Amino acid sequence: MVTRRQQLSLLIRKHKGLIDSALKVHRLRREELEEVYQDTFLTFMQKVDRDEFRGESSISSFIAGIFRYKVADELKKKATIKRAPEEKASAELKEQMSVSTPDIMDRFHLEDIRRRAAFYLNLIDEKCKQVLVLAIYHQFDMEAISDRMGFKNAHVARDKKYVCLKQLKKIIKEQGKVLNEG
Repeated sequence: MVTRRQQLSLLIRKHKGLIDSALKVHRLRREELEEVYQDTFLTFMQKVDRDEFRGESSISSFIAGIFRYKVADELKKKATIKRAPEEKASAELKEQMSVSTPDIMDRFHLEDIRRRAAFYLNLIDEKCKQVLVLAIYHQFDMEAISDRMGFKNAHVARDKKYVCLKQLKKIIKEQGKVLNEG
């Protein structure tokens, strides 16, 4: 019988490529990414123990998602550390001012767009969803998407993005018809 420790060890070896992919895309050192990678699996195990992994995506997608967010957090941390204290204070002040601006309708509108985007993305297949999130939300180039998704090359990634966008547009159009008829 395979122990939990052996299963975890297998998962860790299986997803080691995440570090190399992140090295190509982000400005972090290997040591930093290895730390983030270890933290990813600690978080993964905690989520499994708390029954937060519901099997709605593959384990690989779930782990990659955790890793992606951990990398983003690390990048934010580095950016904050690098900022001079007066720059940091200025940025915080700007952020507070933008939050307190009187045009709350713009923020509601933006939040509505985000909710709709999440809704429609959940209607397409997982691979398309990943490609579009990497391309549009994270603004990865096609080479990085190709590496991360295991495509043959950047051209294949570009073709997949095009097909996925067509699929998404079709779903949005169909959903609009249903909403207008109902």
